[in-house]
Amino acid sequence: SDLDDGLQQLDAEPGEAARPTHLELRVLAGRLYRRVEDRASDATVQLEAALALDPLNEPALDALASLHAERGEASAAATLYGQRAEAAVAHEAPDDAAELWRRQLEASGEEATEPLGERIAAAVERFPRHRGLLDLLIEVSGGDPSVEVVALERRLALEDSPGQCGDLWA
Repeated sequence: SDLDDGLQQLDAEPGEAARPTHLELRVLAGRLYRRVEDRASDATVQLEAALALDPLNEPALDALASLHAERGEASAAATLYGQRAEAAVAHEAPDDAAELWRRQLEASGEEATEPLGERIAAAVERFPRHRGLLDLLIEVSGGDPSVEVVALERRLALEDSPGQCGDLWA
């Protein structure tokens, strides 16, 4: 097809200057393939190629996670969100990391696992004043007082509003 031919040309002409165009075209191709019957694997390839160019690209991430969910692959979607959260931490993007870990929890439909709690705790050590990460750590602590109390104390130290402090203790 013309789309397949165009994507092959894109692969033949890699370059830093063309990177944003490549990214946008990969996401678009992934979305188009997703709508064509029996082309889900092509959609996956294109969306993964987009994420290789930009690991935090939200349209590609959402489309690929949705594709996994449509195929009944909730654990693959959750894993994808977790991997991207790790990339967000590495790229100094704690807001993105917190959001992606929340999506991971939603996609998995399960309680937080110990390794997830450990990854979030490591991110909190790197970004100790990040409210979103601290809130998430409190949420996934599983009632472990050694984790929960320290995270709550750090979180409360960041609050100016007495009402917000009360909400955190609730």
